[in-house]
Amino acid sequence: MTSPKIQSIIDDITKLNLVETCELIKAIRTQFDLPDVVSGSAITTSEGPAAEEQAEFNVVLTSVGSKKIEVIKVIRQVTSLGLKEAKGFVDSVTDSTPYTIASDLDKEAAEALAANFAETGATVVLS
Repeated sequence: MTSPKIQSIIDDITKLNLVETCELIKAIRTQFDLPDVVSGSAITTSEGPAAEEQAEFNVVLTSVGSKKIEVIKVIRQVTSLGLKEAKGFVDSVTDSTPYTIASDLDKEAAEALAANFAETGATVVLS
C-alpha cells in the first residue's frame, strides 16, 4: 500500500509531459548523485556496453523563436491543424511548456522535421 504522500507525488509526475519528466529525472540524479540506469539494475559506465540505438523519436517544440509565422506554416504542413488552431498551438509553446509535434518517427524523418523547424528559428528536441 502506497502512502498518501507518495501517491500524491506519483499523481503529479503523471501530469508531466515527456520533456518535463526527463528534466525531473535529471534533477533527481543530480540532487542525489545517482548513476544513470540503462535497464533494471544495469549501470552505465564509460567502460560499459553501448546502449541500444533509439529506433523511434518524438519531435518536441520547446521554443518558437522570432519567426512565429514561419513556425505556424511548418506546423500546418506537418499536422492537420487549421490556421487558427496552429496559431493557438504556437502561442501556447513556452520554455516551460514544450509540445510534442510528432511521435514515433524514425531517426531520418525526425531529423528532417527538426531541420524544418530549425530553418524557422524554432527550437526542437528529439526524444
